[in-house]
This record gives sequence, C-alpha cells and structure tokens, in this order.
Amino acid sequence: MNPSQDSSTNLRSGPRFAHLFPLLLPWTFGLTLLIIFVLGTLTRLLPQIPPYLSPHERDVWLLTLGQRSPYVARLYPIGLLTITHTPTFRGLLLVALVLAWLHVAYALYLGTWPLAKGNVPPLHPIALESEHLWHVREPLEKVRGRVGPRLRGRYRVAEMHISYQEARYFARRGKGGTWGSVLFFLGTIVFLALTYLGITQGWITRPRVLVPESPWNIEQAHATQLILHHIEREGTTSRAYILVQTRDEGPRAYTVPLGKSIHAGGIDIRYVSTLIGVGIEATTEVGTPIPLQTPEGSGERRLVLLFPRSGTERIVLLPTLGLHMRIVGYTALPTRGYTHPVFLVQIFDENGNLIYNDFVDKDGQITVRHITFHIRRVDGARFQALHYPGHEGRLGGWALLLVGTLWALLGDPLRRLWVQVFGDERSTVVRAWGDVYNIGWHKPLKGTSVKQWVER
Repeated sequence: MNPSQDSSTNLRSGPRFAHLFPLLLPWTFGLTLLIIFVLGTLTRLLPQIPPYLSPHERDVWLLTLGQRSPYVARLYPIGLLTITHTPTFRGLLLVALVLAWLHVAYALYLGTWPLAKGNVPPLHPIALESEHLWHVREPLEKVRGRVGPRLRGRYRVAEMHISYQEARYFARRGKGGTWGSVLFFLGTIVFLALTYLGITQGWITRPRVLVPESPWNIEQAHATQLILHHIEREGTTSRAYILVQTRDEGPRAYTVPLGKSIHAGGIDIRYVSTLIGVGIEATTEVGTPIPLQTPEGSGERRLVLLFPRSGTERIVLLPTLGLHMRIVGYTALPTRGYTHPVFLVQIFDENGNLIYNDFVDKDGQITVRHITFHIRRVDGARFQALHYPGHEGRLGGWALLLVGTLWALLGDPLRRLWVQVFGDERSTVVRAWGDVYNIGWHKPLKGTSVKQWVER
C-alpha cells in the first residue's frame, strides 16, 4: 500500500500560494468591505468639509466647528472630515474592486475547471479537515466499478486511473454556489465601481441664492440654466417652482419641496432653504428714479435685499440725498402680532436723526420728504446643483447582488468531492475529502457526511 499512500499524498500537491489564496481572499475582501462600510457610515455621522470651500473658508469652517464641537474638529488631521476625498478611502474602493474580480474568477474556476475529464485538481486545503477513510472487503475492481458510475450519476466527474491499484475521482455539483456567487460579486463590482466614479467625477456647487426671474447658469452642467419662478408657502413648509433649461432641451417646469432634490437636466437640484427679502425703489414726486446703494455695492435703480436669518439687518444708502435706511427682516414677530415675515424699516436723515420708523409686512409705499419708497416683499431661495455619475446605476448593482444572494442561498451550494480508491483483489481502501463553497466561503464536509455523499 505504500505506493498508493504516496500517490494519495500527491492530491495535496500544488503551489503553496494555491493553498493560501482561498484562505486569505474572503477574509481580505470582508475586512476591506467592513472598513469601507465604517468609513461610509462616518460620513453620515460626522460633518464633512464641503469640497467647494477655499482654504480660507475651510479654516473658518473648522474654527466654527471647533467652537461647537472641539473634539470633532480634532478629527480633521486624520482625514475623518474629508473621508471621500482621501486617497485612503479611494484606494480601499480600488482594492475591493480587484478582490471582487478575483472572487468572480475564483468562483468560475471552482465551478467550471477542470473542463476535460481525466484531470483531478489539487486537494483544497479546507477539504483536508473532512478526510474520511473506510475499508471495504471487496476487490478493487468491483469497488471502482461501483464508485465511478455512482458519482457520475449525481455529479460532474473527472477521473484518473493512476495504476492498476489506484483510481482518483473529482466530483462537483451545485450551480447555485457557482453562478449565485458570480452574480453576487458582479453586483458588488458594479456598485463599487459606480461609487468610485461618483466620488471622483462628481461635483457639487456652492449654495446659490436666487430671487424670482433671476437666472443661474450652472457652469459645471454644460450651459444648464435654472430660473426661480416663484415660491409657494404653506405654514412652515414651502415649494419652489423652477424652470430648467439645457442646451439640448427647452425650458421644463419642476416643483421642488423645501429640503428635497429633483433630477432635472441630467443633474440633481436641491432646494436648500428659503430666504425672506424686500425689493426697494425710490422716486421723486415726478417719478424720477433715485439711485440706491448698499455699503459694499454701486448705485442701482432697484435693490433686492435678502435676509438669511431672522433679525438680520441691511443698510441702504441714498448718496444723492444724504439719507440712509436700516431694514431688519424677521420671519415672524409674535410679540408684535406678526406670525409671518415682517420688516422693520427705519429712515435716517443726513444728521443721523430718525425720520421714519415702522413695520412693513406687505407691498406698499412710504413717502418721506417728498420721496416715495416702493417696497414689495420678495421670497428668495438657496439652491445647490450636484452631479454624481452612476448614482442610478448602483441600483443595478444592488439588483445583481440580491439575485446572486437568493440564487446562492436558495439553490444548491457548490459541493466538491475528492475520492481516492486503492487496494487489491482482496480488499479496498476508500479515502474521501469534501468541501462546500458559497459566496466566497469554503467549509469542509465533516466526518461521515463525506462518506454519505460518496455512497448515496
């Protein structure tokens, strides 16, 4: 029996890497995915620095964050406030993609190789744990004549007759373990690849303040233009009615609820917030326009002032007359009986004396020293445009992943058996090993279950 035992040892032969590869691959892939998942979760839990900020704006952003959450601000040096823009996160995505492709190739290898009969592959290291040996008091030819047809009736079988004293068989079955795993990892590849494409090729604009009829040409979106038509308020909620026009299409109307996004013109448009505001014009008794000016601006016939927060004040100058206005906007002022936006309007003369002081909550006119101020309420809004290519395609990756998972779990896992039969005309020894593969993981067929799979 010594020659037979030596030849049986050859079942384990093969490069050392071939033994380590199936053991390291699932653990490496699983650990990589776990790190990606943890980092992705942190992007939801931790504030992330907007990518459009300048270095100075980033410093101000960090300073403000440090005042509110000093411990969170300390995470910036290690990249946890810019996770998706760090080489580490993007590198992990690429590593996961390579490992997923290796899983696809490995599942196809397990389920389809060897293609030709007469070629028994090396024994898998995990299958070694399932080794089972039993003696049969029958001649070798009789046992071999029974084992071969029995395996071929239930499995795809590769068979090798080493000598007149030994035969080897390799049998496998179970399409669910092979093709379910392939679809699972293909779905993972689609999802990871499109995620990588989105974070490397995607963009997001600064929040842009718009007032009705003011166009916004979104440069990153190839001449896409956004126009705010009007804002409709209902209690504490509001909806923005916008027009989106692209180079290839005419204007199309959309309704965007506050805090929501819509997909229009190939990009996503987000309604960030609503701002209260007023439009101001000044004329003489005969209707001659009087130029108005803000401290930081130039003279204009008509000004639109927006108030990002309740209680914000704005100054308007009338340089030709020496007057100036102070306007304070409130989203509501219950102490004065206003449950809707209202504006405190104060007008001062050239000596700084207050000559007008009143609240304005609707469109109207104010006449001071033969000057008529035309005031009308204006609703403004902040919008952001963003584009993450492949965002919709990731649903296809999830679909493939789900189909692959169901096929693998509900179908047959891939079962593989290595069977060695050797003996003489008096008795025969049967040795068998087996493993089960499904979605990247192997497990051995323990104990007598190997014998059951061979003989049943």
